[in-house]
Order: sequence, then structure tokens, then C-alpha cells
Amino acid sequence: MVGVLLLSGCCSRFVEIVSMPDVVFPGDHALAEVRTCPGSTCAITVTLPGGERSENVFLDTAIADGNGVARWRWLVGPDTPLGWGSVEVMVVQGDRIQHVIRSIESRRERRLTGADTGKAVHLDRGAEFTIVLPGNPTTGYGWEVTAVPTAGTVELVEQAYVADRCDDPCPPGAGGTFLFRFRATGLGMAGVHLDYRRPWEALPIDTFVIEVTVL
Repeated sequence: MVGVLLLSGCCSRFVEIVSMPDVVFPGDHALAEVRTCPGSTCAITVTLPGGERSENVFLDTAIADGNGVARWRWLVGPDTPLGWGSVEVMVVQGDRIQHVIRSIESRRERRLTGADTGKAVHLDRGAEFTIVLPGNPTTGYGWEVTAVPTAGTVELVEQAYVADRCDDPCPPGAGGTFLFRFRATGLGMAGVHLDYRRPWEALPIDTFVIEVTVL
């Protein structure tokens, strides 16, 4: 989840992405944070789906503090188009310029699938999101939460299994979908980790991991 570029000539530190969303939801906030050389001038550009540049007043130029950190927190407007945009940070130190950039997806529905594993998700406190993963309990395998999120940040509200629709009776071995509904309960960052395995086996055959930032 971290992108780095060497910023030579000012210090030995890399330009490092500390926090940057992969997925955001219109109406919630987002956070971008980089670490670089103290005193560096840092500019951010958020390009919305469709190519339009965001004019949010909180996306102003920042000066990296004594620890080399520059951060921006802004509201993803409720009318933000859905789809893919980008976040780009430009760092200036003297006559040297470096860039870090990440693609960002704006989506309406807070449903995450297997394609979202490894992503960083930003949402506001009180919001809920659902992880939806296919599985087949008739094989003995099932999805389960194996890493408890940071207490007070994200909590598991509900989990369920829904069998696939089929003609009655369903054929033997029919699969379905595991659903896990979470609520963002407090500010901070939390990792959510699920494993797909049999109860008597230590190693999973599949995993799902996301990083949730509650703003």
C-alpha cells in the first residue's frame, strides 16, 4: 500500500505515502498523507472520474512539518461521479520535484468483493460496509474473520451465508455467498482480515485483507 520515490539532494528520506485511499464513497471524507523532507512544499491534485479536477478548498498546498509529514483531509462531495480518478502529490524541494500518484475509485454502494483485497478504504464514522465473498460450505470450507480490527474503530455487526438460487431441490454441492457487515465506530485505522479454510486446518486456501481508515 506504500509508494516511494527517492528525493535526492535534500535528505535521505524517501517520499512515502503514509495514507491514501483506493476506494472512497461520496458524502464521506478522505485522507492523504505523505512523509518527505521537512519544510518541503507539497501540492495535491485530485482528479475526479471523467477528468475534472476537484476544487475542494481543503486541497491546498501544504508545507511538510518537522517530521516531514504533509496531510490533507477533504469531503468527497455527494455529487462526485462514480468511477476511477486519481490523487497526485507533487513535492518540491529547492529546484527538485517529485511526484507520487495513486488511482482512486469512487463508488456508491459500500460492498467489497474479492477484487478489493489489499485495498485501502476511507469512510466516515458511523458508516457501514459489507464484504461479500463466494464460498461453498459443503466442502467444509468457510470464510471467517481471523484478525480482530482495532477495538473501537471497526466492529463486526452481522455475518451470514446465502445459498445460490437454483431449482428446488438444489443440486448437491451448490455454493453461495458469505456476507460480513461492519460498522465504523471510531476514528483511526484498522485492518480487516478474513480467511477461507476448514475449521480443522491451520492454513487457509484464500485470504481477504483491507485497510480501513475511519475519518
